[in-house]
Formats: sequence, C-alpha cells, structure tokens
Amino acid sequence: MTDVPAQDATDEPTVKDSRLDEHQPNVGEAQARPASLSPWTALGTAGVLRGAALNAGLTLAAAVAAGVLMLIAIAVAFTAAASNAALPLGSAPTVSVPTDLGSILGALLTLALFSLGGEFGATVSGGPAMAGTASAAAMPLLLVGGIAVVAAWSAFRAERRAPLTSAWTRIVASAATALAVSLVLLALAALGTLRSSASGATVSVTAATPRNVVIALIVLTAAILLGRVVASRTPSGAGISRAVSGILAGAPRVLRESLAVFMWAAAAFVPAAFVTSVIVAIANDGAALIPLSVLLIGNGALFLFALGTGGALTTSVAAGAFGGDASQAATLFAPSLGDGWGALLYPLALLVALAAALWIGVRRGRASRIDWRRAWHLPTIALGAWIVSALVFLAMSVSASGSVLFFSGAVQMSLQLAWWTPVVIAVVVGLIGVGADVLPRWAAAVSPEFLSLIAGKRVTRAWASATTDVASDGSSADTIAPELVPTESPTTAATLSGASAGSGLTPDPKVRKRVLIGLAIVGGIAVLGGGAAIALNVMNSGRTAEAAVARYVELIAAGEAAQASELVDPGISNGDRVLLTDEVLGSATDRITVVRVVTSGEEAGVAYVDVEYRLDGADYNAHLRAEQLPSDFGVLANWRVIDPLVITVPAYAELVDEVMIGGVGVRVEESAAELALYPGIYELALPDTTYFSADPVKVVAAGDLVESPELIPSPTDELAGELQRRLNALIDECVKSTDADPEGCPFGTYAPSDTPVTWSVDEYPTVELSDNGYEITGEVAYSYTSEFFGTNTFDGTASVWEIGRATLEDGELVIEEF
Repeated sequence: MTDVPAQDATDEPTVKDSRLDEHQPNVGEAQARPASLSPWTALGTAGVLRGAALNAGLTLAAAVAAGVLMLIAIAVAFTAAASNAALPLGSAPTVSVPTDLGSILGALLTLALFSLGGEFGATVSGGPAMAGTASAAAMPLLLVGGIAVVAAWSAFRAERRAPLTSAWTRIVASAATALAVSLVLLALAALGTLRSSASGATVSVTAATPRNVVIALIVLTAAILLGRVVASRTPSGAGISRAVSGILAGAPRVLRESLAVFMWAAAAFVPAAFVTSVIVAIANDGAALIPLSVLLIGNGALFLFALGTGGALTTSVAAGAFGGDASQAATLFAPSLGDGWGALLYPLALLVALAAALWIGVRRGRASRIDWRRAWHLPTIALGAWIVSALVFLAMSVSASGSVLFFSGAVQMSLQLAWWTPVVIAVVVGLIGVGADVLPRWAAAVSPEFLSLIAGKRVTRAWASATTDVASDGSSADTIAPELVPTESPTTAATLSGASAGSGLTPDPKVRKRVLIGLAIVGGIAVLGGGAAIALNVMNSGRTAEAAVARYVELIAAGEAAQASELVDPGISNGDRVLLTDEVLGSATDRITVVRVVTSGEEAGVAYVDVEYRLDGADYNAHLRAEQLPSDFGVLANWRVIDPLVITVPAYAELVDEVMIGGVGVRVEESAAELALYPGIYELALPDTTYFSADPVKVVAAGDLVESPELIPSPTDELAGELQRRLNALIDECVKSTDADPEGCPFGTYAPSDTPVTWSVDEYPTVELSDNGYEITGEVAYSYTSEFFGTNTFDGTASVWEIGRATLEDGELVIEEF
C-alpha cells in the first residue's frame, strides 16, 4: 500500500479542478486600455458607460418583466374573486378589475418596483374627517432572484467588454448602476401610483416607498458587483457558466459547503412548496391563486425548510379602536400544517441533511474522526444568513391605521420566523458539518452505490483513492479501515459492475451487517414512531375544532335536530326549544348545505370557527366557538362546540294564541311569538280550526338579520255562522227579560222605574265580519205601559250595535262583547 501525504482538514478539496489554474485576471483586455488612463478616469470612458447603460437597461427590463408576471398572477386571482370562484368562504365582495390602459400601466409600473422591494403603501383621504394609511410587505424571492441574475449576467458582459482595473472602481460602478436603476424604478412607481375614488374617499396605492428603494439598491449593487468580480477573474473567452464554476472551485470551502446545503434544501423543498401550494389552493377552491403562489414559491420553500428543521412560524394580529386594544398570536410548527401532515417535513429535512453531509464529506477528503476545529464554520454562516433572511426577506406584514371624525383605529398582522428559528437551523447545519466527517465512511461500508449516487462517481472514486485517513489534527492515521481500501488491480476494478466498480470501493460484509442492523433498528423505530405519528395525525385530523363544528352543522343539515341538541346545548329553556326536534327540522322546505368550515383564530384554548352555509340559493355565515377539552389518553384531541347554531325568529299573528311549525305549536302572547329554530326554511301556519284561515307564511331562519313573518288570519263562513248562532241565542235569552236595560244584552231603552218592558224580535240582528273583528247591527221591539200621569202604552224599537273581536284561546272560540 502506498502512503499518501496527509491532507490538512482546512485545505482545499482533494480533487483539484483544472479550472483553478485559469483564474487569472483578464490582463489582455486590461492592457488594451492606454497605460496613462487611471482606474478612476476609466469610469468615464465610452465603453464603460455603454456597458453600465446596457447593464441598467437589461436590469430594468427584468424588473418590468417581473412586474408583468406579478400583474398577470394578481389579475387572474382578482378576476376569479369577481366571480366568487377562487376565494375562501366563497363570499368575497364583488371585486372590480380595472381594464383601462392607464390603470394597467400604472399597476405594471407599481409592481416592477414591488418585485424588488416587496412593499406596498396606501393612503386614504376623505377631507378633514377621514384619513388613513396602510402598508403590506411580502418580498417575492423568486422574482428578486430572477432580477438579480439578469443584473449579474449583464454586469458580467459589461465587465468583459470594458474591464475595470480596481476593486473600488467596480464597487463604484456597481453602486452607481444600481442607484440609477433604483431611482428610475422609483420614478416609474411614483408615476404609476394607483388612485381610486368612491363615496367621497380617495385611495392611493404605490410601491414608491423608502424600503423598496433601499432593498433594490442593496440587492442590485450586490448582484452587479458579483457579475463584475466574476468577469474580472475569468480568462478571456470563457463563458459565464465556466466562470461561475471556476469561481466556486476557488472559493473558501465553508462558502462552497454552505451553498451545497442550500442547493440540496432547494432541490427538496421547492417542489414541496409547489405541491403544497397547489394542494392548498385546490382544496380551498382557489385554483386561480396558483400563479400567485408560484411567484412566492421561494418564500414558501424557505418557510417549509425552517419548519422541517424544527423551527416555527409566528403569526400575530393586533388591533386597537375606540380606546381598546386586542391582540392574538400563535406559533406554528410543522405538525400544525395540513391537519398534522406537515410533520412529513421532518423526515424530508432529515433526508436533505443526510444527502448534504455525504456530498460535503466526500469533497472534504477522508477523515478518521470529527474535526471540531471547523465544526463552527457552517453554523456561523447559516446563523448569519437566516437572521438576515428572517428580518429582511421572509417577514410578511400588513398594517393599517385611520381615523373617521373623532374615532381612530389601527390593525397589524404579521407572519415571520420565530426568533429562535435561525438558531435551530444553525444547529442542524452544524450537525450536517459534523456528519460530513463520518457519514461517508458509513455509507461506503453499507452501499458504495448509494454514496456514488449522492456524491457523484468521479468524486467518490477520488475520495476512495485517498488511502490514508486524515486525522483531526491533520496528521496521517496509523491504520486504514479495510473496507475503505480501494481495489488495487485496475483489471479487477474494470470488471466490477455497478457503482462499486465506479467508486473504487469494496464494502466489508461485517461492517455492512453491523451498520445495516443499526439502521434497521433505527429505521424500525422511525417507522413505528412515524406510523404512530401519522396515525395519530389522521385520527386527530377528525378531532379538531373545525371537525367538531363541521360534525355539528352537518347534523343540522341532515335534519338530525335531536343529535345536534345533544351534541351542543341550545342554550335556551326547555319550553323554548320545542321547535328543535327532528319532526320540525324534517318539515323544513329547505335545509342548509354546509359550504365551508374554517378556523379563523385560536386563543387560550378557544377556537373561533367560521361556518358558511347555503340556504335557498343564498349564502350565510355563522361564527361559532369551540373549546379544547382534556385529551383522551393524553394524545387524542378533544373539542366541544360552545355556541349553538340556533336562529331566533320573531313572528307575529293576530286573533290566535298559537301558531304552528311542523305540526308543533308555539305560544303567541300579545300577538307575538319567538321561534327558536335550527337554520332552514319553514312554514308558519295556523292551528287546526274552522273559524279562521290563513296561507302559510315562509320563515327563513338563517343569518344574523332575519325577517319577521306575520300571519294574518281571515274569518271564515263558519265563524260568521257561529257568531250569528250565538247572537241569536243571546237575543232569545235577552227578550225574556222585563227590564228596560237587560243585563248582558246588546240593547235597552228608557222606561220609568219598576215599569215592566216587553221585548220581542221580528228579525234577528246580523253579524258582519272583518279582518279585525265583527260588527252587529239590527233592532229589537219593545212595549211597556206607564201609569205616570195616566195610563199610557209605549211601543218602539231599540237599536242593536256592537263591535268586538273573536279570538282563539286554548283552541276555544272567545267572542268579545257577547
């Protein structure tokens, strides 16, 4: 076995890239410039100015193109919103999408700067009595990256055509170009400010904000400077891809390894973000939001990676108005997504960490143990990068404040990484760096094919050819693991098949067995644990606050009133819940269809759930609360719905003391009744009687504002006949009296005291009915003899006139004035 000189752990890779020898300044082009021309004077030469102008123009074009993409995505979403086809709850207000050329151009110019800076600003003015401001920040990283790539590429070409000879002049040229582009975008955004007036208020929306200009200036300066630096270190004739490869090969190892971690993470989490956004959009009837979510896929991928590594997101809402303040905050971990399916981000992040560690470890060279001297390098870079990302690139927020007359209010909403998430990510990246020192040896012992697949055959072959291990102190180890010794015979290696031959590795069956047993145990535990976690998430997905509320409202939709009342107490007295029965709900001419159940927030163990349901073609919303109960067996979630979905409908009816719904009577007092109903459309009717009739009245029990039905009974011929019969009987009884004013009778006359009066009736008085009662008209004859001043007989008629009401009480006809 031939000894190989030891390789220091901090040296460059074992495999030397021939392109490193080509990293010489573009001397030929630099020498073409007159020797008397100073570097600073060169900034004003025609070639440099033309290159900078082209660089700025292409960057501006990229920003405008990004604005076009953003405009198309927003237009698709807003057009769908206008038809209520793509927004949650399907009850968004009508959205008017401007189609005039001026508005479209203004939106394009506004979005061009927004694509770089990620902030909108808005003002509302309506005279001295109304004023307000608002802002929204969400940087579209995909578009920012695309613009930066174009800026760097065009700067590369500008530097190649008119090279600058000092670092300071490149910095100045880059900053000047970036400043020019930023100012032009600022002017265009100011020119394209969107304005709209309605109801005396003027709303202005713009991207011409200081934040956008500052971020655009920083991003473009960095991109342009990077392009110029790469060009200055690339030999004449080399293309940009070769230039970038060469620069990366010559970059410090920690930067290359950081980039490797980023690329592996992007390869896994960008598709995950895309699939997640598509599933979420389709599941919420928001397919029109997919183009917009694609433009934000960079943000989504970073968020998912942060969650997969054990980090968290924080959401907060704070509002203040009328002297009061309210706030709500929540911390979201991976299992909080998708009813627990977000927990799959953990194994995905683990696979990324494994692949990155193998890829990095093979390029470091073989080590016999962990080199703790460099263990802090990767996590330090990761911590700094993620702190900047959390503060600048990933924070999303909406804020607004305003005043009307003497009232004012403000609201703030945000979505960002939890403050400790960068630390967690740095720890994970540190573990990747530590694993890079040991995992390749284990992988080679178990499956050289797998190691070659991840790290690459050529690099794995070179790594395997380093027959002396590198110790942590940089010295050669005394012994070499036998399973890692490369095949000695070229002939034998050539005859081997698969990746083992390509990698130059011969696995040791004993080591392989030990590792496989260990992996099997760990894998078995992971499978059991993961299976249990998935099963638990599946079970708990049906035990959320949403699920509890959905189960309740679905019972109502199915007509199961008794079960619904058992599940959620109606919260009213037993006497008032007579209509909350299966019979009544089953009699509804139309029952609800549940459209959507969505949790809008959660605080102190209480979830706020919005329910949208459809009834008779109209959509209604209800807001219910659910409280979290102690878990079953410590792991199965429990939620109980607090608020009943019972609609109280005031109803009115005259002349009766009871109205009917679904065959169940409700007491009417003072012509009014309170109907406590589950949502639905019912018929309000009179009780069974022959004295009154009325067409059933439609009762719509839905929403917060309900219409009050009124039942107007009309008297029937049976009532008229009954009143006439009772009147005749009364008259017959009254004419038997000899009093001048018979008690309880509808007639009377004047006669001297103690003078007997004879009453008779030739034709009974008649009863005339109206909607409000009845009227009696007619005459009764009388005769009496008076001996006052002699004997005299007096004959005449007494008028009969009465008005009154006939009502039903406890099913019996009650006639007033009789």
